[in-house]
Amino acid sequence: MTRPARTVREVLVAARWILENVGWTKGVYARNSRGQSTLAQDAGAQCFCGMGATYAVLKQNMDLGIQARALLGDMVAFNDAPSTTLPMVLARFDEAIARAK
Repeated sequence: MTRPARTVREVLVAARWILENVGWTKGVYARNSRGQSTLAQDAGAQCFCGMGATYAVLKQNMDLGIQARALLGDMVAFNDAPSTTLPMVLARFDEAIARAK
């Protein structure tokens, strides 16, 4: 078992890794293997939106969640915009990671 993220930068790096290596989606925080909406923290989640990946990493650390949201901006609207692509979401995470302490 891995240790929980301790800084907002660690949260963002881990969430970005999930999006690039596990899976990305739009319209819901996470989807299971049948493509159905599920909780981001659900063990059966197989792809995530930008905020869903962040929530999957956060577990219950609300302080880091607030910091991550501030650095990412309105990730839900950005992620779900029809023209948004995974590379665009990853670039937004890269920008937030660069600003994180």
